[in-house]
Amino acid sequence: MIGDVAHSPTEGSQEGNKRRSRFRDVAVSQGLTERDATSWSKGKLCELLVGIAVENEAGGCEISELRQVEGEASCSRRKGKLIFFYEWNIKLGWKGIIKESGAKHKGLIEIPNLS
Repeated sequence: MIGDVAHSPTEGSQEGNKRRSRFRDVAVSQGLTERDATSWSKGKLCELLVGIAVENEAGGCEISELRQVEGEASCSRRKGKLIFFYEWNIKLGWKGIIKESGAKHKGLIEIPNLS
């Protein structure tokens, strides 16, 4: 599922790209090392989020799918300390049921600009 996620640039991601570019310029001049963690992070987000379930006496719901992940993540080292950078736009599908009526529902959770 993660491999099917398409990246489409938005205004926010263009601003983020400029900020990351400035960060990389400073990183090079100060001897920082930076590694791309985007692919690993997408897999980890799917692993952590899909399947989360909440239930009480009224009903329950579960995150059923990771519909979209846009953005990037990186890990840098400076003076022996790790620095993590991430910026994500996430869309999750959920489904749920109301116990009393048995009515089923589904929807979308959007998490814009998680950073």
